[in-house]
Amino acid sequence: MVSRFSPTKTATITAAFLLTYALANALNTGPFACHSSGCRALQTPWLWWAGAAYGLALLITNSPRTAHLFSGLVLVGVVVECLLVFTQVALNLYCTACLGYTALFVVFVVQTLPRLDPVARKALYASVVLTVGMTVPLAGTTSAKTTCECPFTQAFGIVRAEDTTPQLVFEPTCPHCHETIEMLRQAGAHRHVRLCPQAWGLRSVWELTREHCRQQTSSWPHARCVLSVLATVRSNNAFCAERGLDSVPLVVHTGRIIQGADVPVYLAGLLQLGARSTNRGRASCSIRTTCN
Repeated sequence: MVSRFSPTKTATITAAFLLTYALANALNTGPFACHSSGCRALQTPWLWWAGAAYGLALLITNSPRTAHLFSGLVLVGVVVECLLVFTQVALNLYCTACLGYTALFVVFVVQTLPRLDPVARKALYASVVLTVGMTVPLAGTTSAKTTCECPFTQAFGIVRAEDTTPQLVFEPTCPHCHETIEMLRQAGAHRHVRLCPQAWGLRSVWELTREHCRQQTSSWPHARCVLSVLATVRSNNAFCAERGLDSVPLVVHTGRIIQGADVPVYLAGLLQLGARSTNRGRASCSIRTTCN
C-alpha cells in the first residue's frame, strides 16, 4: 500500500509538532512541562520561544522553492542541538523536556536528510560525529582528583554523604558562596573544609577551570585538569540532583545537609570560628541563579 503522505508532508507534520511542543513548554503547560533540576538549570522561556520560532521557520521553508535556505536552517538547528546535548552531558544535568524536542528534531532531520544540499549534509555529519566524539568520553567521567593548585592549595572534592570532613558545596556564580569561602579564609579554617563545586552552566565550568587550572601551562596537564574539574562537577551535580538540592551554599557532613542561613552558623560552631564569623553568607542562590 502506497503512503498518502509525501516526505515533504511528513516533515511538515513533524515541524508542526516541534512548534506545538516548544509553545507548550514556553507557556509551561501540557504534559511535557519539566521541573527537575536539569530542566530548571538549562531551560528558559526565551529558549522555548526560540524553539517555537525555529519550528515555524522550518514549516515555512519546507518547500523545494526554498531548498537552500531550508538546508541552512536545518544545519543551524543541528549545531545548536549538538551544543545543547554536549552541555547536558558535560554538566550531568539532563533536561527531559529539552531532550524531547531534540528527539522530535532528529526525526525531522532523518525525514529531510535526502533533500538537503550536499555541503549542508556533510557539515551536519561532521557536527554529529564531533559531538559524539566529545560526549561519549565525558559520559563515563564520574570521578577524578585534580593535581594542580587552587586558591586554597587543596583539590576540589567530590561530595560524599557520610564523610566526617565538612564539605562545602558551592557554585562559582553564587556571590553568597564566595562570602562563605572568604569567611573561612579569613578565619584560617579553609584547610579543614573540602570545597565541592557544582556548575549550573558552561560559564561556571569556565570560571572553575580558569582559577583551578591556571598553574598548568602545558597542554596535556591543563587538559587533564579541565577534565578532572568536569568529572568533579558532574559527580557533585548528580549528588545534588538526586536529593533535590537546588540551592547553594550547603554543607554536607556525616550524613547531615545544612543549607542557606544555617551554613555559616554550622561551620562557625563546628570549626570554633567565633560569633563574628557568622555575620556573612546568610543567604543562598537557587539553581535558577536567583539569590536571596
